[in-house]
Parts: sequence; structure tokens; C-alpha cells
Amino acid sequence: MTDELSVGLLLMMSVLYGLFFSFHFYLLLKRLLGIESPGSRFLFRGSPRRCAICDKRSA
Repeated sequence: MTDELSVGLLLMMSVLYGLFFSFHFYLLLKRLLGIESPGSRFLFRGSPRRCAICDKRSA
């Protein structure tokens, strides 16, 4: 009983960690390749590069 429970818990934790790290690796790869979705602009609102682009558009 305890062996089955520990194996199930280990499997569940490994799946959760795999999803977590694959999502972060996807975000890192997307940032390195420069692929931006329309929703990602809100994440980089405080970056100087984004502000410079906004200033050029407004001028």
C-alpha cells in the first residue's frame, strides 16, 4: 500500500515539475527567438526598449 502511494506521489510530482520547467523553457526560448504574442506586451511594459518604441510611435 505504501509503495503504491509513494510511486503515485512521485509520478504526480514529476509530471508537475515537468510541466513547470517545460513552460519556463518555452518562455525562455520564445524570448530568445524574439517571438512575441500580443498578450506578452503587458509583461514587458517596464522595459526601456518597449518605452523607446512607444515614444517613437507617439512622436
